[in-house]
Amino acid sequence: MNIPGFASKIGHHIFQYRSLCFSTSAVLHMPVSVFKIPPQKRRQVGQDIRNIKIRLVVNQGREQREVGRLLILPHSTINNIVERYEATNSTKPGRRGGAKRTVLADEIIEKMG
Repeated sequence: MNIPGFASKIGHHIFQYRSLCFSTSAVLHMPVSVFKIPPQKRRQVGQDIRNIKIRLVVNQGREQREVGRLLILPHSTINNIVERYEATNSTKPGRRGGAKRTVLADEIIEKMG
């Protein structure tokens, strides 16, 4: 399927959405804004990989992009880990987001017990 300007705007996601409920002709006439691409989930990088990255970038002096290509990770991930290491001298990851658990008040605990 070679439609100028269309496939390049939404890339490989056209095939994912076409199979849902759209016919080929309906897809061709829909604006690109109709297609909602789900956000990528961030995966946590293991501690051993973090240590390897720091060893390659800081100790051996390799470029961050080169290390990213070697480990198949974005250079921005390498950059974030190196920046955290330089600021805190630790390769441990920071706190992740999400809902924070609350501490139950004493009176609620008494009602439950």
